[in-house]
Amino acid sequence: AAIEAGRRHDAVAGEDREVAARLERLDLARISRLLELPVIIASNATGTVRARWQGLDIEVGAVDADVRLSAADVRATREIVPVSGSLQGRLRNRETTVTARDVAALDMVAEAAIVTHLARKDLAGAVHVRVPDIAPLLALAEVETEAGGRAEVEIVLGGGWQHPTAAVMLLGEDLRSGPLRNVTLTARALYDPARVDHLAAAVFQALQ
Repeated sequence: AAIEAGRRHDAVAGEDREVAARLERLDLARISRLLELPVIIASNATGTVRARWQGLDIEVGAVDADVRLSAADVRATREIVPVSGSLQGRLRNRETTVTARDVAALDMVAEAAIVTHLARKDLAGAVHVRVPDIAPLLALAEVETEAGGRAEVEIVLGGGWQHPTAAVMLLGEDLRSGPLRNVTLTARALYDPARVDHLAAAVFQALQ
């Protein structure tokens, strides 16, 4: 594993600066352990990062990152998660865009696109997760059940960094559990911290 610095140009304040680097099979499991993350990401990362800006403020510059994740050949557990897929990051004039494609982990496949502005600290985006069969996930979580079937989750993000909102839609198809077969389930939920805070305040007043 290596991080190789490519073309680099540093200049005095007010002039152009540029840094380019290439990742070669960076061991994310090792980094996960160094950072003491609750989950070990068993993957290698390969890709490029290029940054161009003027003066000392990189936030108004341009950053491009393209990274491909290759899952390690290990069995997935609740603590060790092999992940594969591609990630792209872009920064233009304080607006960042993160895109994930074909990110596979724990028998799930996810797509995502998230946009945020560093100055306004707002948030927008969508995450789509497909689960061909929920049975392996339930087994991994040590849930004793015969349930299974396909599921899809759509999450629409909004709000800001401090108070993000999320609209969630769950669709289950061909679900099975015990004698039940070919069940279809649709569920929707909205997370809004402002509403949660308001409800918590109302409950607190009611208990006084």
